[in-house]
Amino acid sequence: MLRFSRILISLILALGLGVSNLSGAIAASTDATATFTVNGVAQVDGDTINVAHGTTTVTVIATPTDGNAIAVITGDTGLATGTNTVTVVVTAEDGTTSITTTFTVVVAAAVADTEITSFDAIADVAAGTAGAATYANAAAVIAALPNTASANTNAVSVPVTTWVDTDTYNPAVAGSYTFTATLGTLPAGWANTGAFTATVEIVVAAAVVTPPSTPSTGGGLSFADEEKVRLANEKAAADKVAAEKAAADAAAAEKLAAEKLAAERAEADKKIAAEEALKAAEEIKAAEAAEALVAAAKIKAAKTSGKLKQSSKSTRLTLDLADKYSGQIAFIELLTKTKKGTKVTTLDYFVLENEDGTATVVLKKLVKGQRIQVRIDNAVVFRATA
Repeated sequence: MLRFSRILISLILALGLGVSNLSGAIAASTDATATFTVNGVAQVDGDTINVAHGTTTVTVIATPTDGNAIAVITGDTGLATGTNTVTVVVTAEDGTTSITTTFTVVVAAAVADTEITSFDAIADVAAGTAGAATYANAAAVIAALPNTASANTNAVSVPVTTWVDTDTYNPAVAGSYTFTATLGTLPAGWANTGAFTATVEIVVAAAVVTPPSTPSTGGGLSFADEEKVRLANEKAAADKVAAEKAAADAAAAEKLAAEKLAAERAEADKKIAAEEALKAAEEIKAAEAAEALVAAAKIKAAKTSGKLKQSSKSTRLTLDLADKYSGQIAFIELLTKTKKGTKVTTLDYFVLENEDGTATVVLKKLVKGQRIQVRIDNAVVFRATA
């Protein structure tokens, strides 16, 4: 691909009266300046633009001062939370001069909810004595329990949809029975990632036994010994329930910790995958932009075009020949129809020294039936009729 400065070759020709020429140089523009807007707001190099969380693209418009300059924008899509860089490279008409402008786009982070760290303790509920308990069954207990539970030292009140009888409440057996809250929808701005919940203890007291006034005479254990046996059995049963509860709580805590670790690993893998995908997309976009510039340059270098414009006294011929004609001699010829056929008159010729094949020729005004053609070797590369 060739990039060359534009030349102006001015040839003033008197039709049929002689040949003269003047030449001068007009360089391709080196103006690579431009104005920019991001999301409709004017910006300059180094500006920072703040956008809302979740924004993935911004609209960047680059308007070069010179209409022949080319602007290439990268980094305006695939935005991530935090700092992102948008780059605009404006290349002047000469294909060499360029100005790089950068903007910083800051995508706001998500506003984190406040985490519940613990539920406030609920006072034990006295349920009377075994055999004469206040609540006949678990449903009666649940009906009496509160429909909200406070957390983080009364910082928030969370609705309770129901209570679960964790320890199989038995009004006939003394003991402490745990009821666990099933939580409703958390208030806005709160999260419960740790899956905390509220519990309350329902306490059934042991019945008070009044010993008989006289020892037992049945020949078995005394009343005092029987009472000791009964209390020992009740304690053993309570200890068993407590041990089973402790084992269940430990298993639940272990399961929760494993689930939390798995979620953290999944989130980390997701973040890495997103970063890799963004990087790949940016690399593809940059490669496509470079390919587009190369293709445009190749098309321009191979293109041959021209324009013929007449005024009241002269004819101006503007040529843009393919770069491959660099260093060759171009002949400007006048075609005039006569009775004997078409007469070809060479008006002038010049060498395409600066290789971009551009030239402007000023001629005397053509008359009807006359045509202008440009010939290189035996090939006519351009032809036009007045």
